[in-house]
Amino acid sequence: MKNKKLTVTIGIPAFNEEKNIRYLLESIFEQKEDGYFLEKVLVISDGSTDNTVNIVKNMKNKKIMIVDAKNRLGKAVRFNYLLKKNNSDIFIQLDGDVVLKDKETLKNIIKPFLKDSTIGVVNGSVQPVSPTTFVERLSHFGFEIWQESKKILGKKAERYRSIGQIRAFSKEFTKHFCLPRGTDHYEDIYSFYYALSNGWKMVNVLDAIVLYRLASNFKDYINQMVRHLQPHNELEKHFDKEILEKYETITMKLKLQVLLKMAQKTRIDIVIFFCLLQGITYIFSAFIKVDNIWNISETTKKGIEKSKSLMSY
Repeated sequence: MKNKKLTVTIGIPAFNEEKNIRYLLESIFEQKEDGYFLEKVLVISDGSTDNTVNIVKNMKNKKIMIVDAKNRLGKAVRFNYLLKKNNSDIFIQLDGDVVLKDKETLKNIIKPFLKDSTIGVVNGSVQPVSPTTFVERLSHFGFEIWQESKKILGKKAERYRSIGQIRAFSKEFTKHFCLPRGTDHYEDIYSFYYALSNGWKMVNVLDAIVLYRLASNFKDYINQMVRHLQPHNELEKHFDKEILEKYETITMKLKLQVLLKMAQKTRIDIVIFFCLLQGITYIFSAFIKVDNIWNISETTKKGIEKSKSLMSY
C-alpha cells in the first residue's frame, strides 16, 4: 500500500457521553490527514438518555453521521453494527469517553497498514488524565504497576496491549470478524485471541495515544476492577485453554514484585489503600457476576479538555 492514501471510517459506540463527545470529535478533526483520507465518523448512541445525540447533531460536519438507537444493547452489538457499515480500507473504533492525545494519533495508528497490507489489527495506547483526587491517585498507581509489568515482559506482554479504547482494523478483517453477545466487558481481549487464533497479523503502536479519565470515587473504582478480573473464565468458552495460559503472562507474582518496587517511591497511604482495594475487588469478583451491559462508571465520563489534562505531563 506504499504511496497510497488509505480511506478511513471511524466508529464510536456511545452511551451518555454528553460531557465528552464534543471534545472527542474535535480532536478527530484536528488530525493531520497524512497517508489517509477520513471518509466519515459514525457515532451510534446506545440508548443514551442525556444530550449526546443533540451535541453530535450540532457539530454540523458533513462527515459525521449519528444513529440514535433507542434501546441500550451494549458495546458488542453496536460495534458489530459499525463494522457492517464500514466500506473504507481501515476501520478505527474509538470509545466515546476518550480524546486523541495529539494531531498525529490517527496517522500513527494507520502507518503500519501502509507498510504491510497483510496486517489485520493495530492497537493504539492509552494515557490517563493527570490524577487530582485521592481515588484517582490510587487508580494511577495501579496503572503504573500495569505499565511497569508490561515493560518488564516486553514482547511477552502483547496480549495486554490490546485495548478497547482505540483500535484499527483492515477492511478484510472486518469482513470476517464480529463480537459475540455478552463479550462487552472483555471485547478487547476477545479481539486479540480471535485475531491470534485465525492467523491475523497484529501490531501495537505506542504513540497512537488516547487520553482517558480514571475513576474518582471508590464505587466506580471497584466497579471497574471487578469487570477487569472476570474475563478469563468467559474466554474459555471461545478459545483453547492452552492458548489463554500461554498469553496470560502478567502473573500475581510479577504484580507483587512490581508493587514492592513501585511502593518505594510512592506515598505510603496510597500503597496501603491500593492494597486494601485490591483485596476488596478480588472478594467482590468471586460473588458478583458482571452483566453483559454493565453499569457505567460516571466519574470516568467527565469531559477531557486536552489543554488542561496534559499540564502535568
